[in-house]
Amino acid sequence: MTFPNGADGVKKIFTAEILGLIASVCFFITAILTITTVAAAVGASGGSDAAAVGAVASGAGVVVLSLGGLVLSIISFILSLVGINKASKDEPSFKMALYAIFAGIALAVLAGVFSGNSVVNGIIQALQVIAEVVVTLYVIQGIRVFAQKLNNAEVDKKGETLFKIIMVVLALEFIARIIVAIFGGSAASVTAGIFALVAVVLSIVQYILYLSLLAKAKKMLAES
Repeated sequence: MTFPNGADGVKKIFTAEILGLIASVCFFITAILTITTVAAAVGASGGSDAAAVGAVASGAGVVVLSLGGLVLSIISFILSLVGINKASKDEPSFKMALYAIFAGIALAVLAGVFSGNSVVNGIIQALQVIAEVVVTLYVIQGIRVFAQKLNNAEVDKKGETLFKIIMVVLALEFIARIIVAIFGGSAASVTAGIFALVAVVLSIVQYILYLSLLAKAKKMLAES
């Protein structure tokens, strides 16, 4: 194996992303169950025994899935951190991703400190998003370097395509925010909404490609 640390690290990052995806599904279902619980509670107030049972069941489901999603999110974060640190021993690009993670943690702490200041908190949240994107970009860059060293044009090309998509998503989101900030009004909001919608669609494509890239990189490094 040419890059043992890289192989182990990318494997952990891939697993972390899968766990993160499952956690997101848990939170999504939780949101749906929360709505169901509220509706069932309203029905229960009318004296229906069936509605009362439904409210209790939905409430229990919300608690279980919320806790499950939270636990998976924490495990995902720790596993990703360990994986990136491991991969950084074979490729310096992952060190930049590691620094971005630490920056994101520091920003999260600052967000808590300035939670009462909406302007400062908004700026910090924007910086947190940037930090998350930087992590992804440097992971992609690290994988591309591995691919180039192992003469794997397919993985390198996939990484390049994903890099460009992320840049386009960022540009669209930036344009949407600028349109609303400068022009305002319903027309600007509609135009910004279109840009934002396209960005969301591309974000979904981006995530699918990212998982695909990690899977191929994991296999490439394991076979090297």
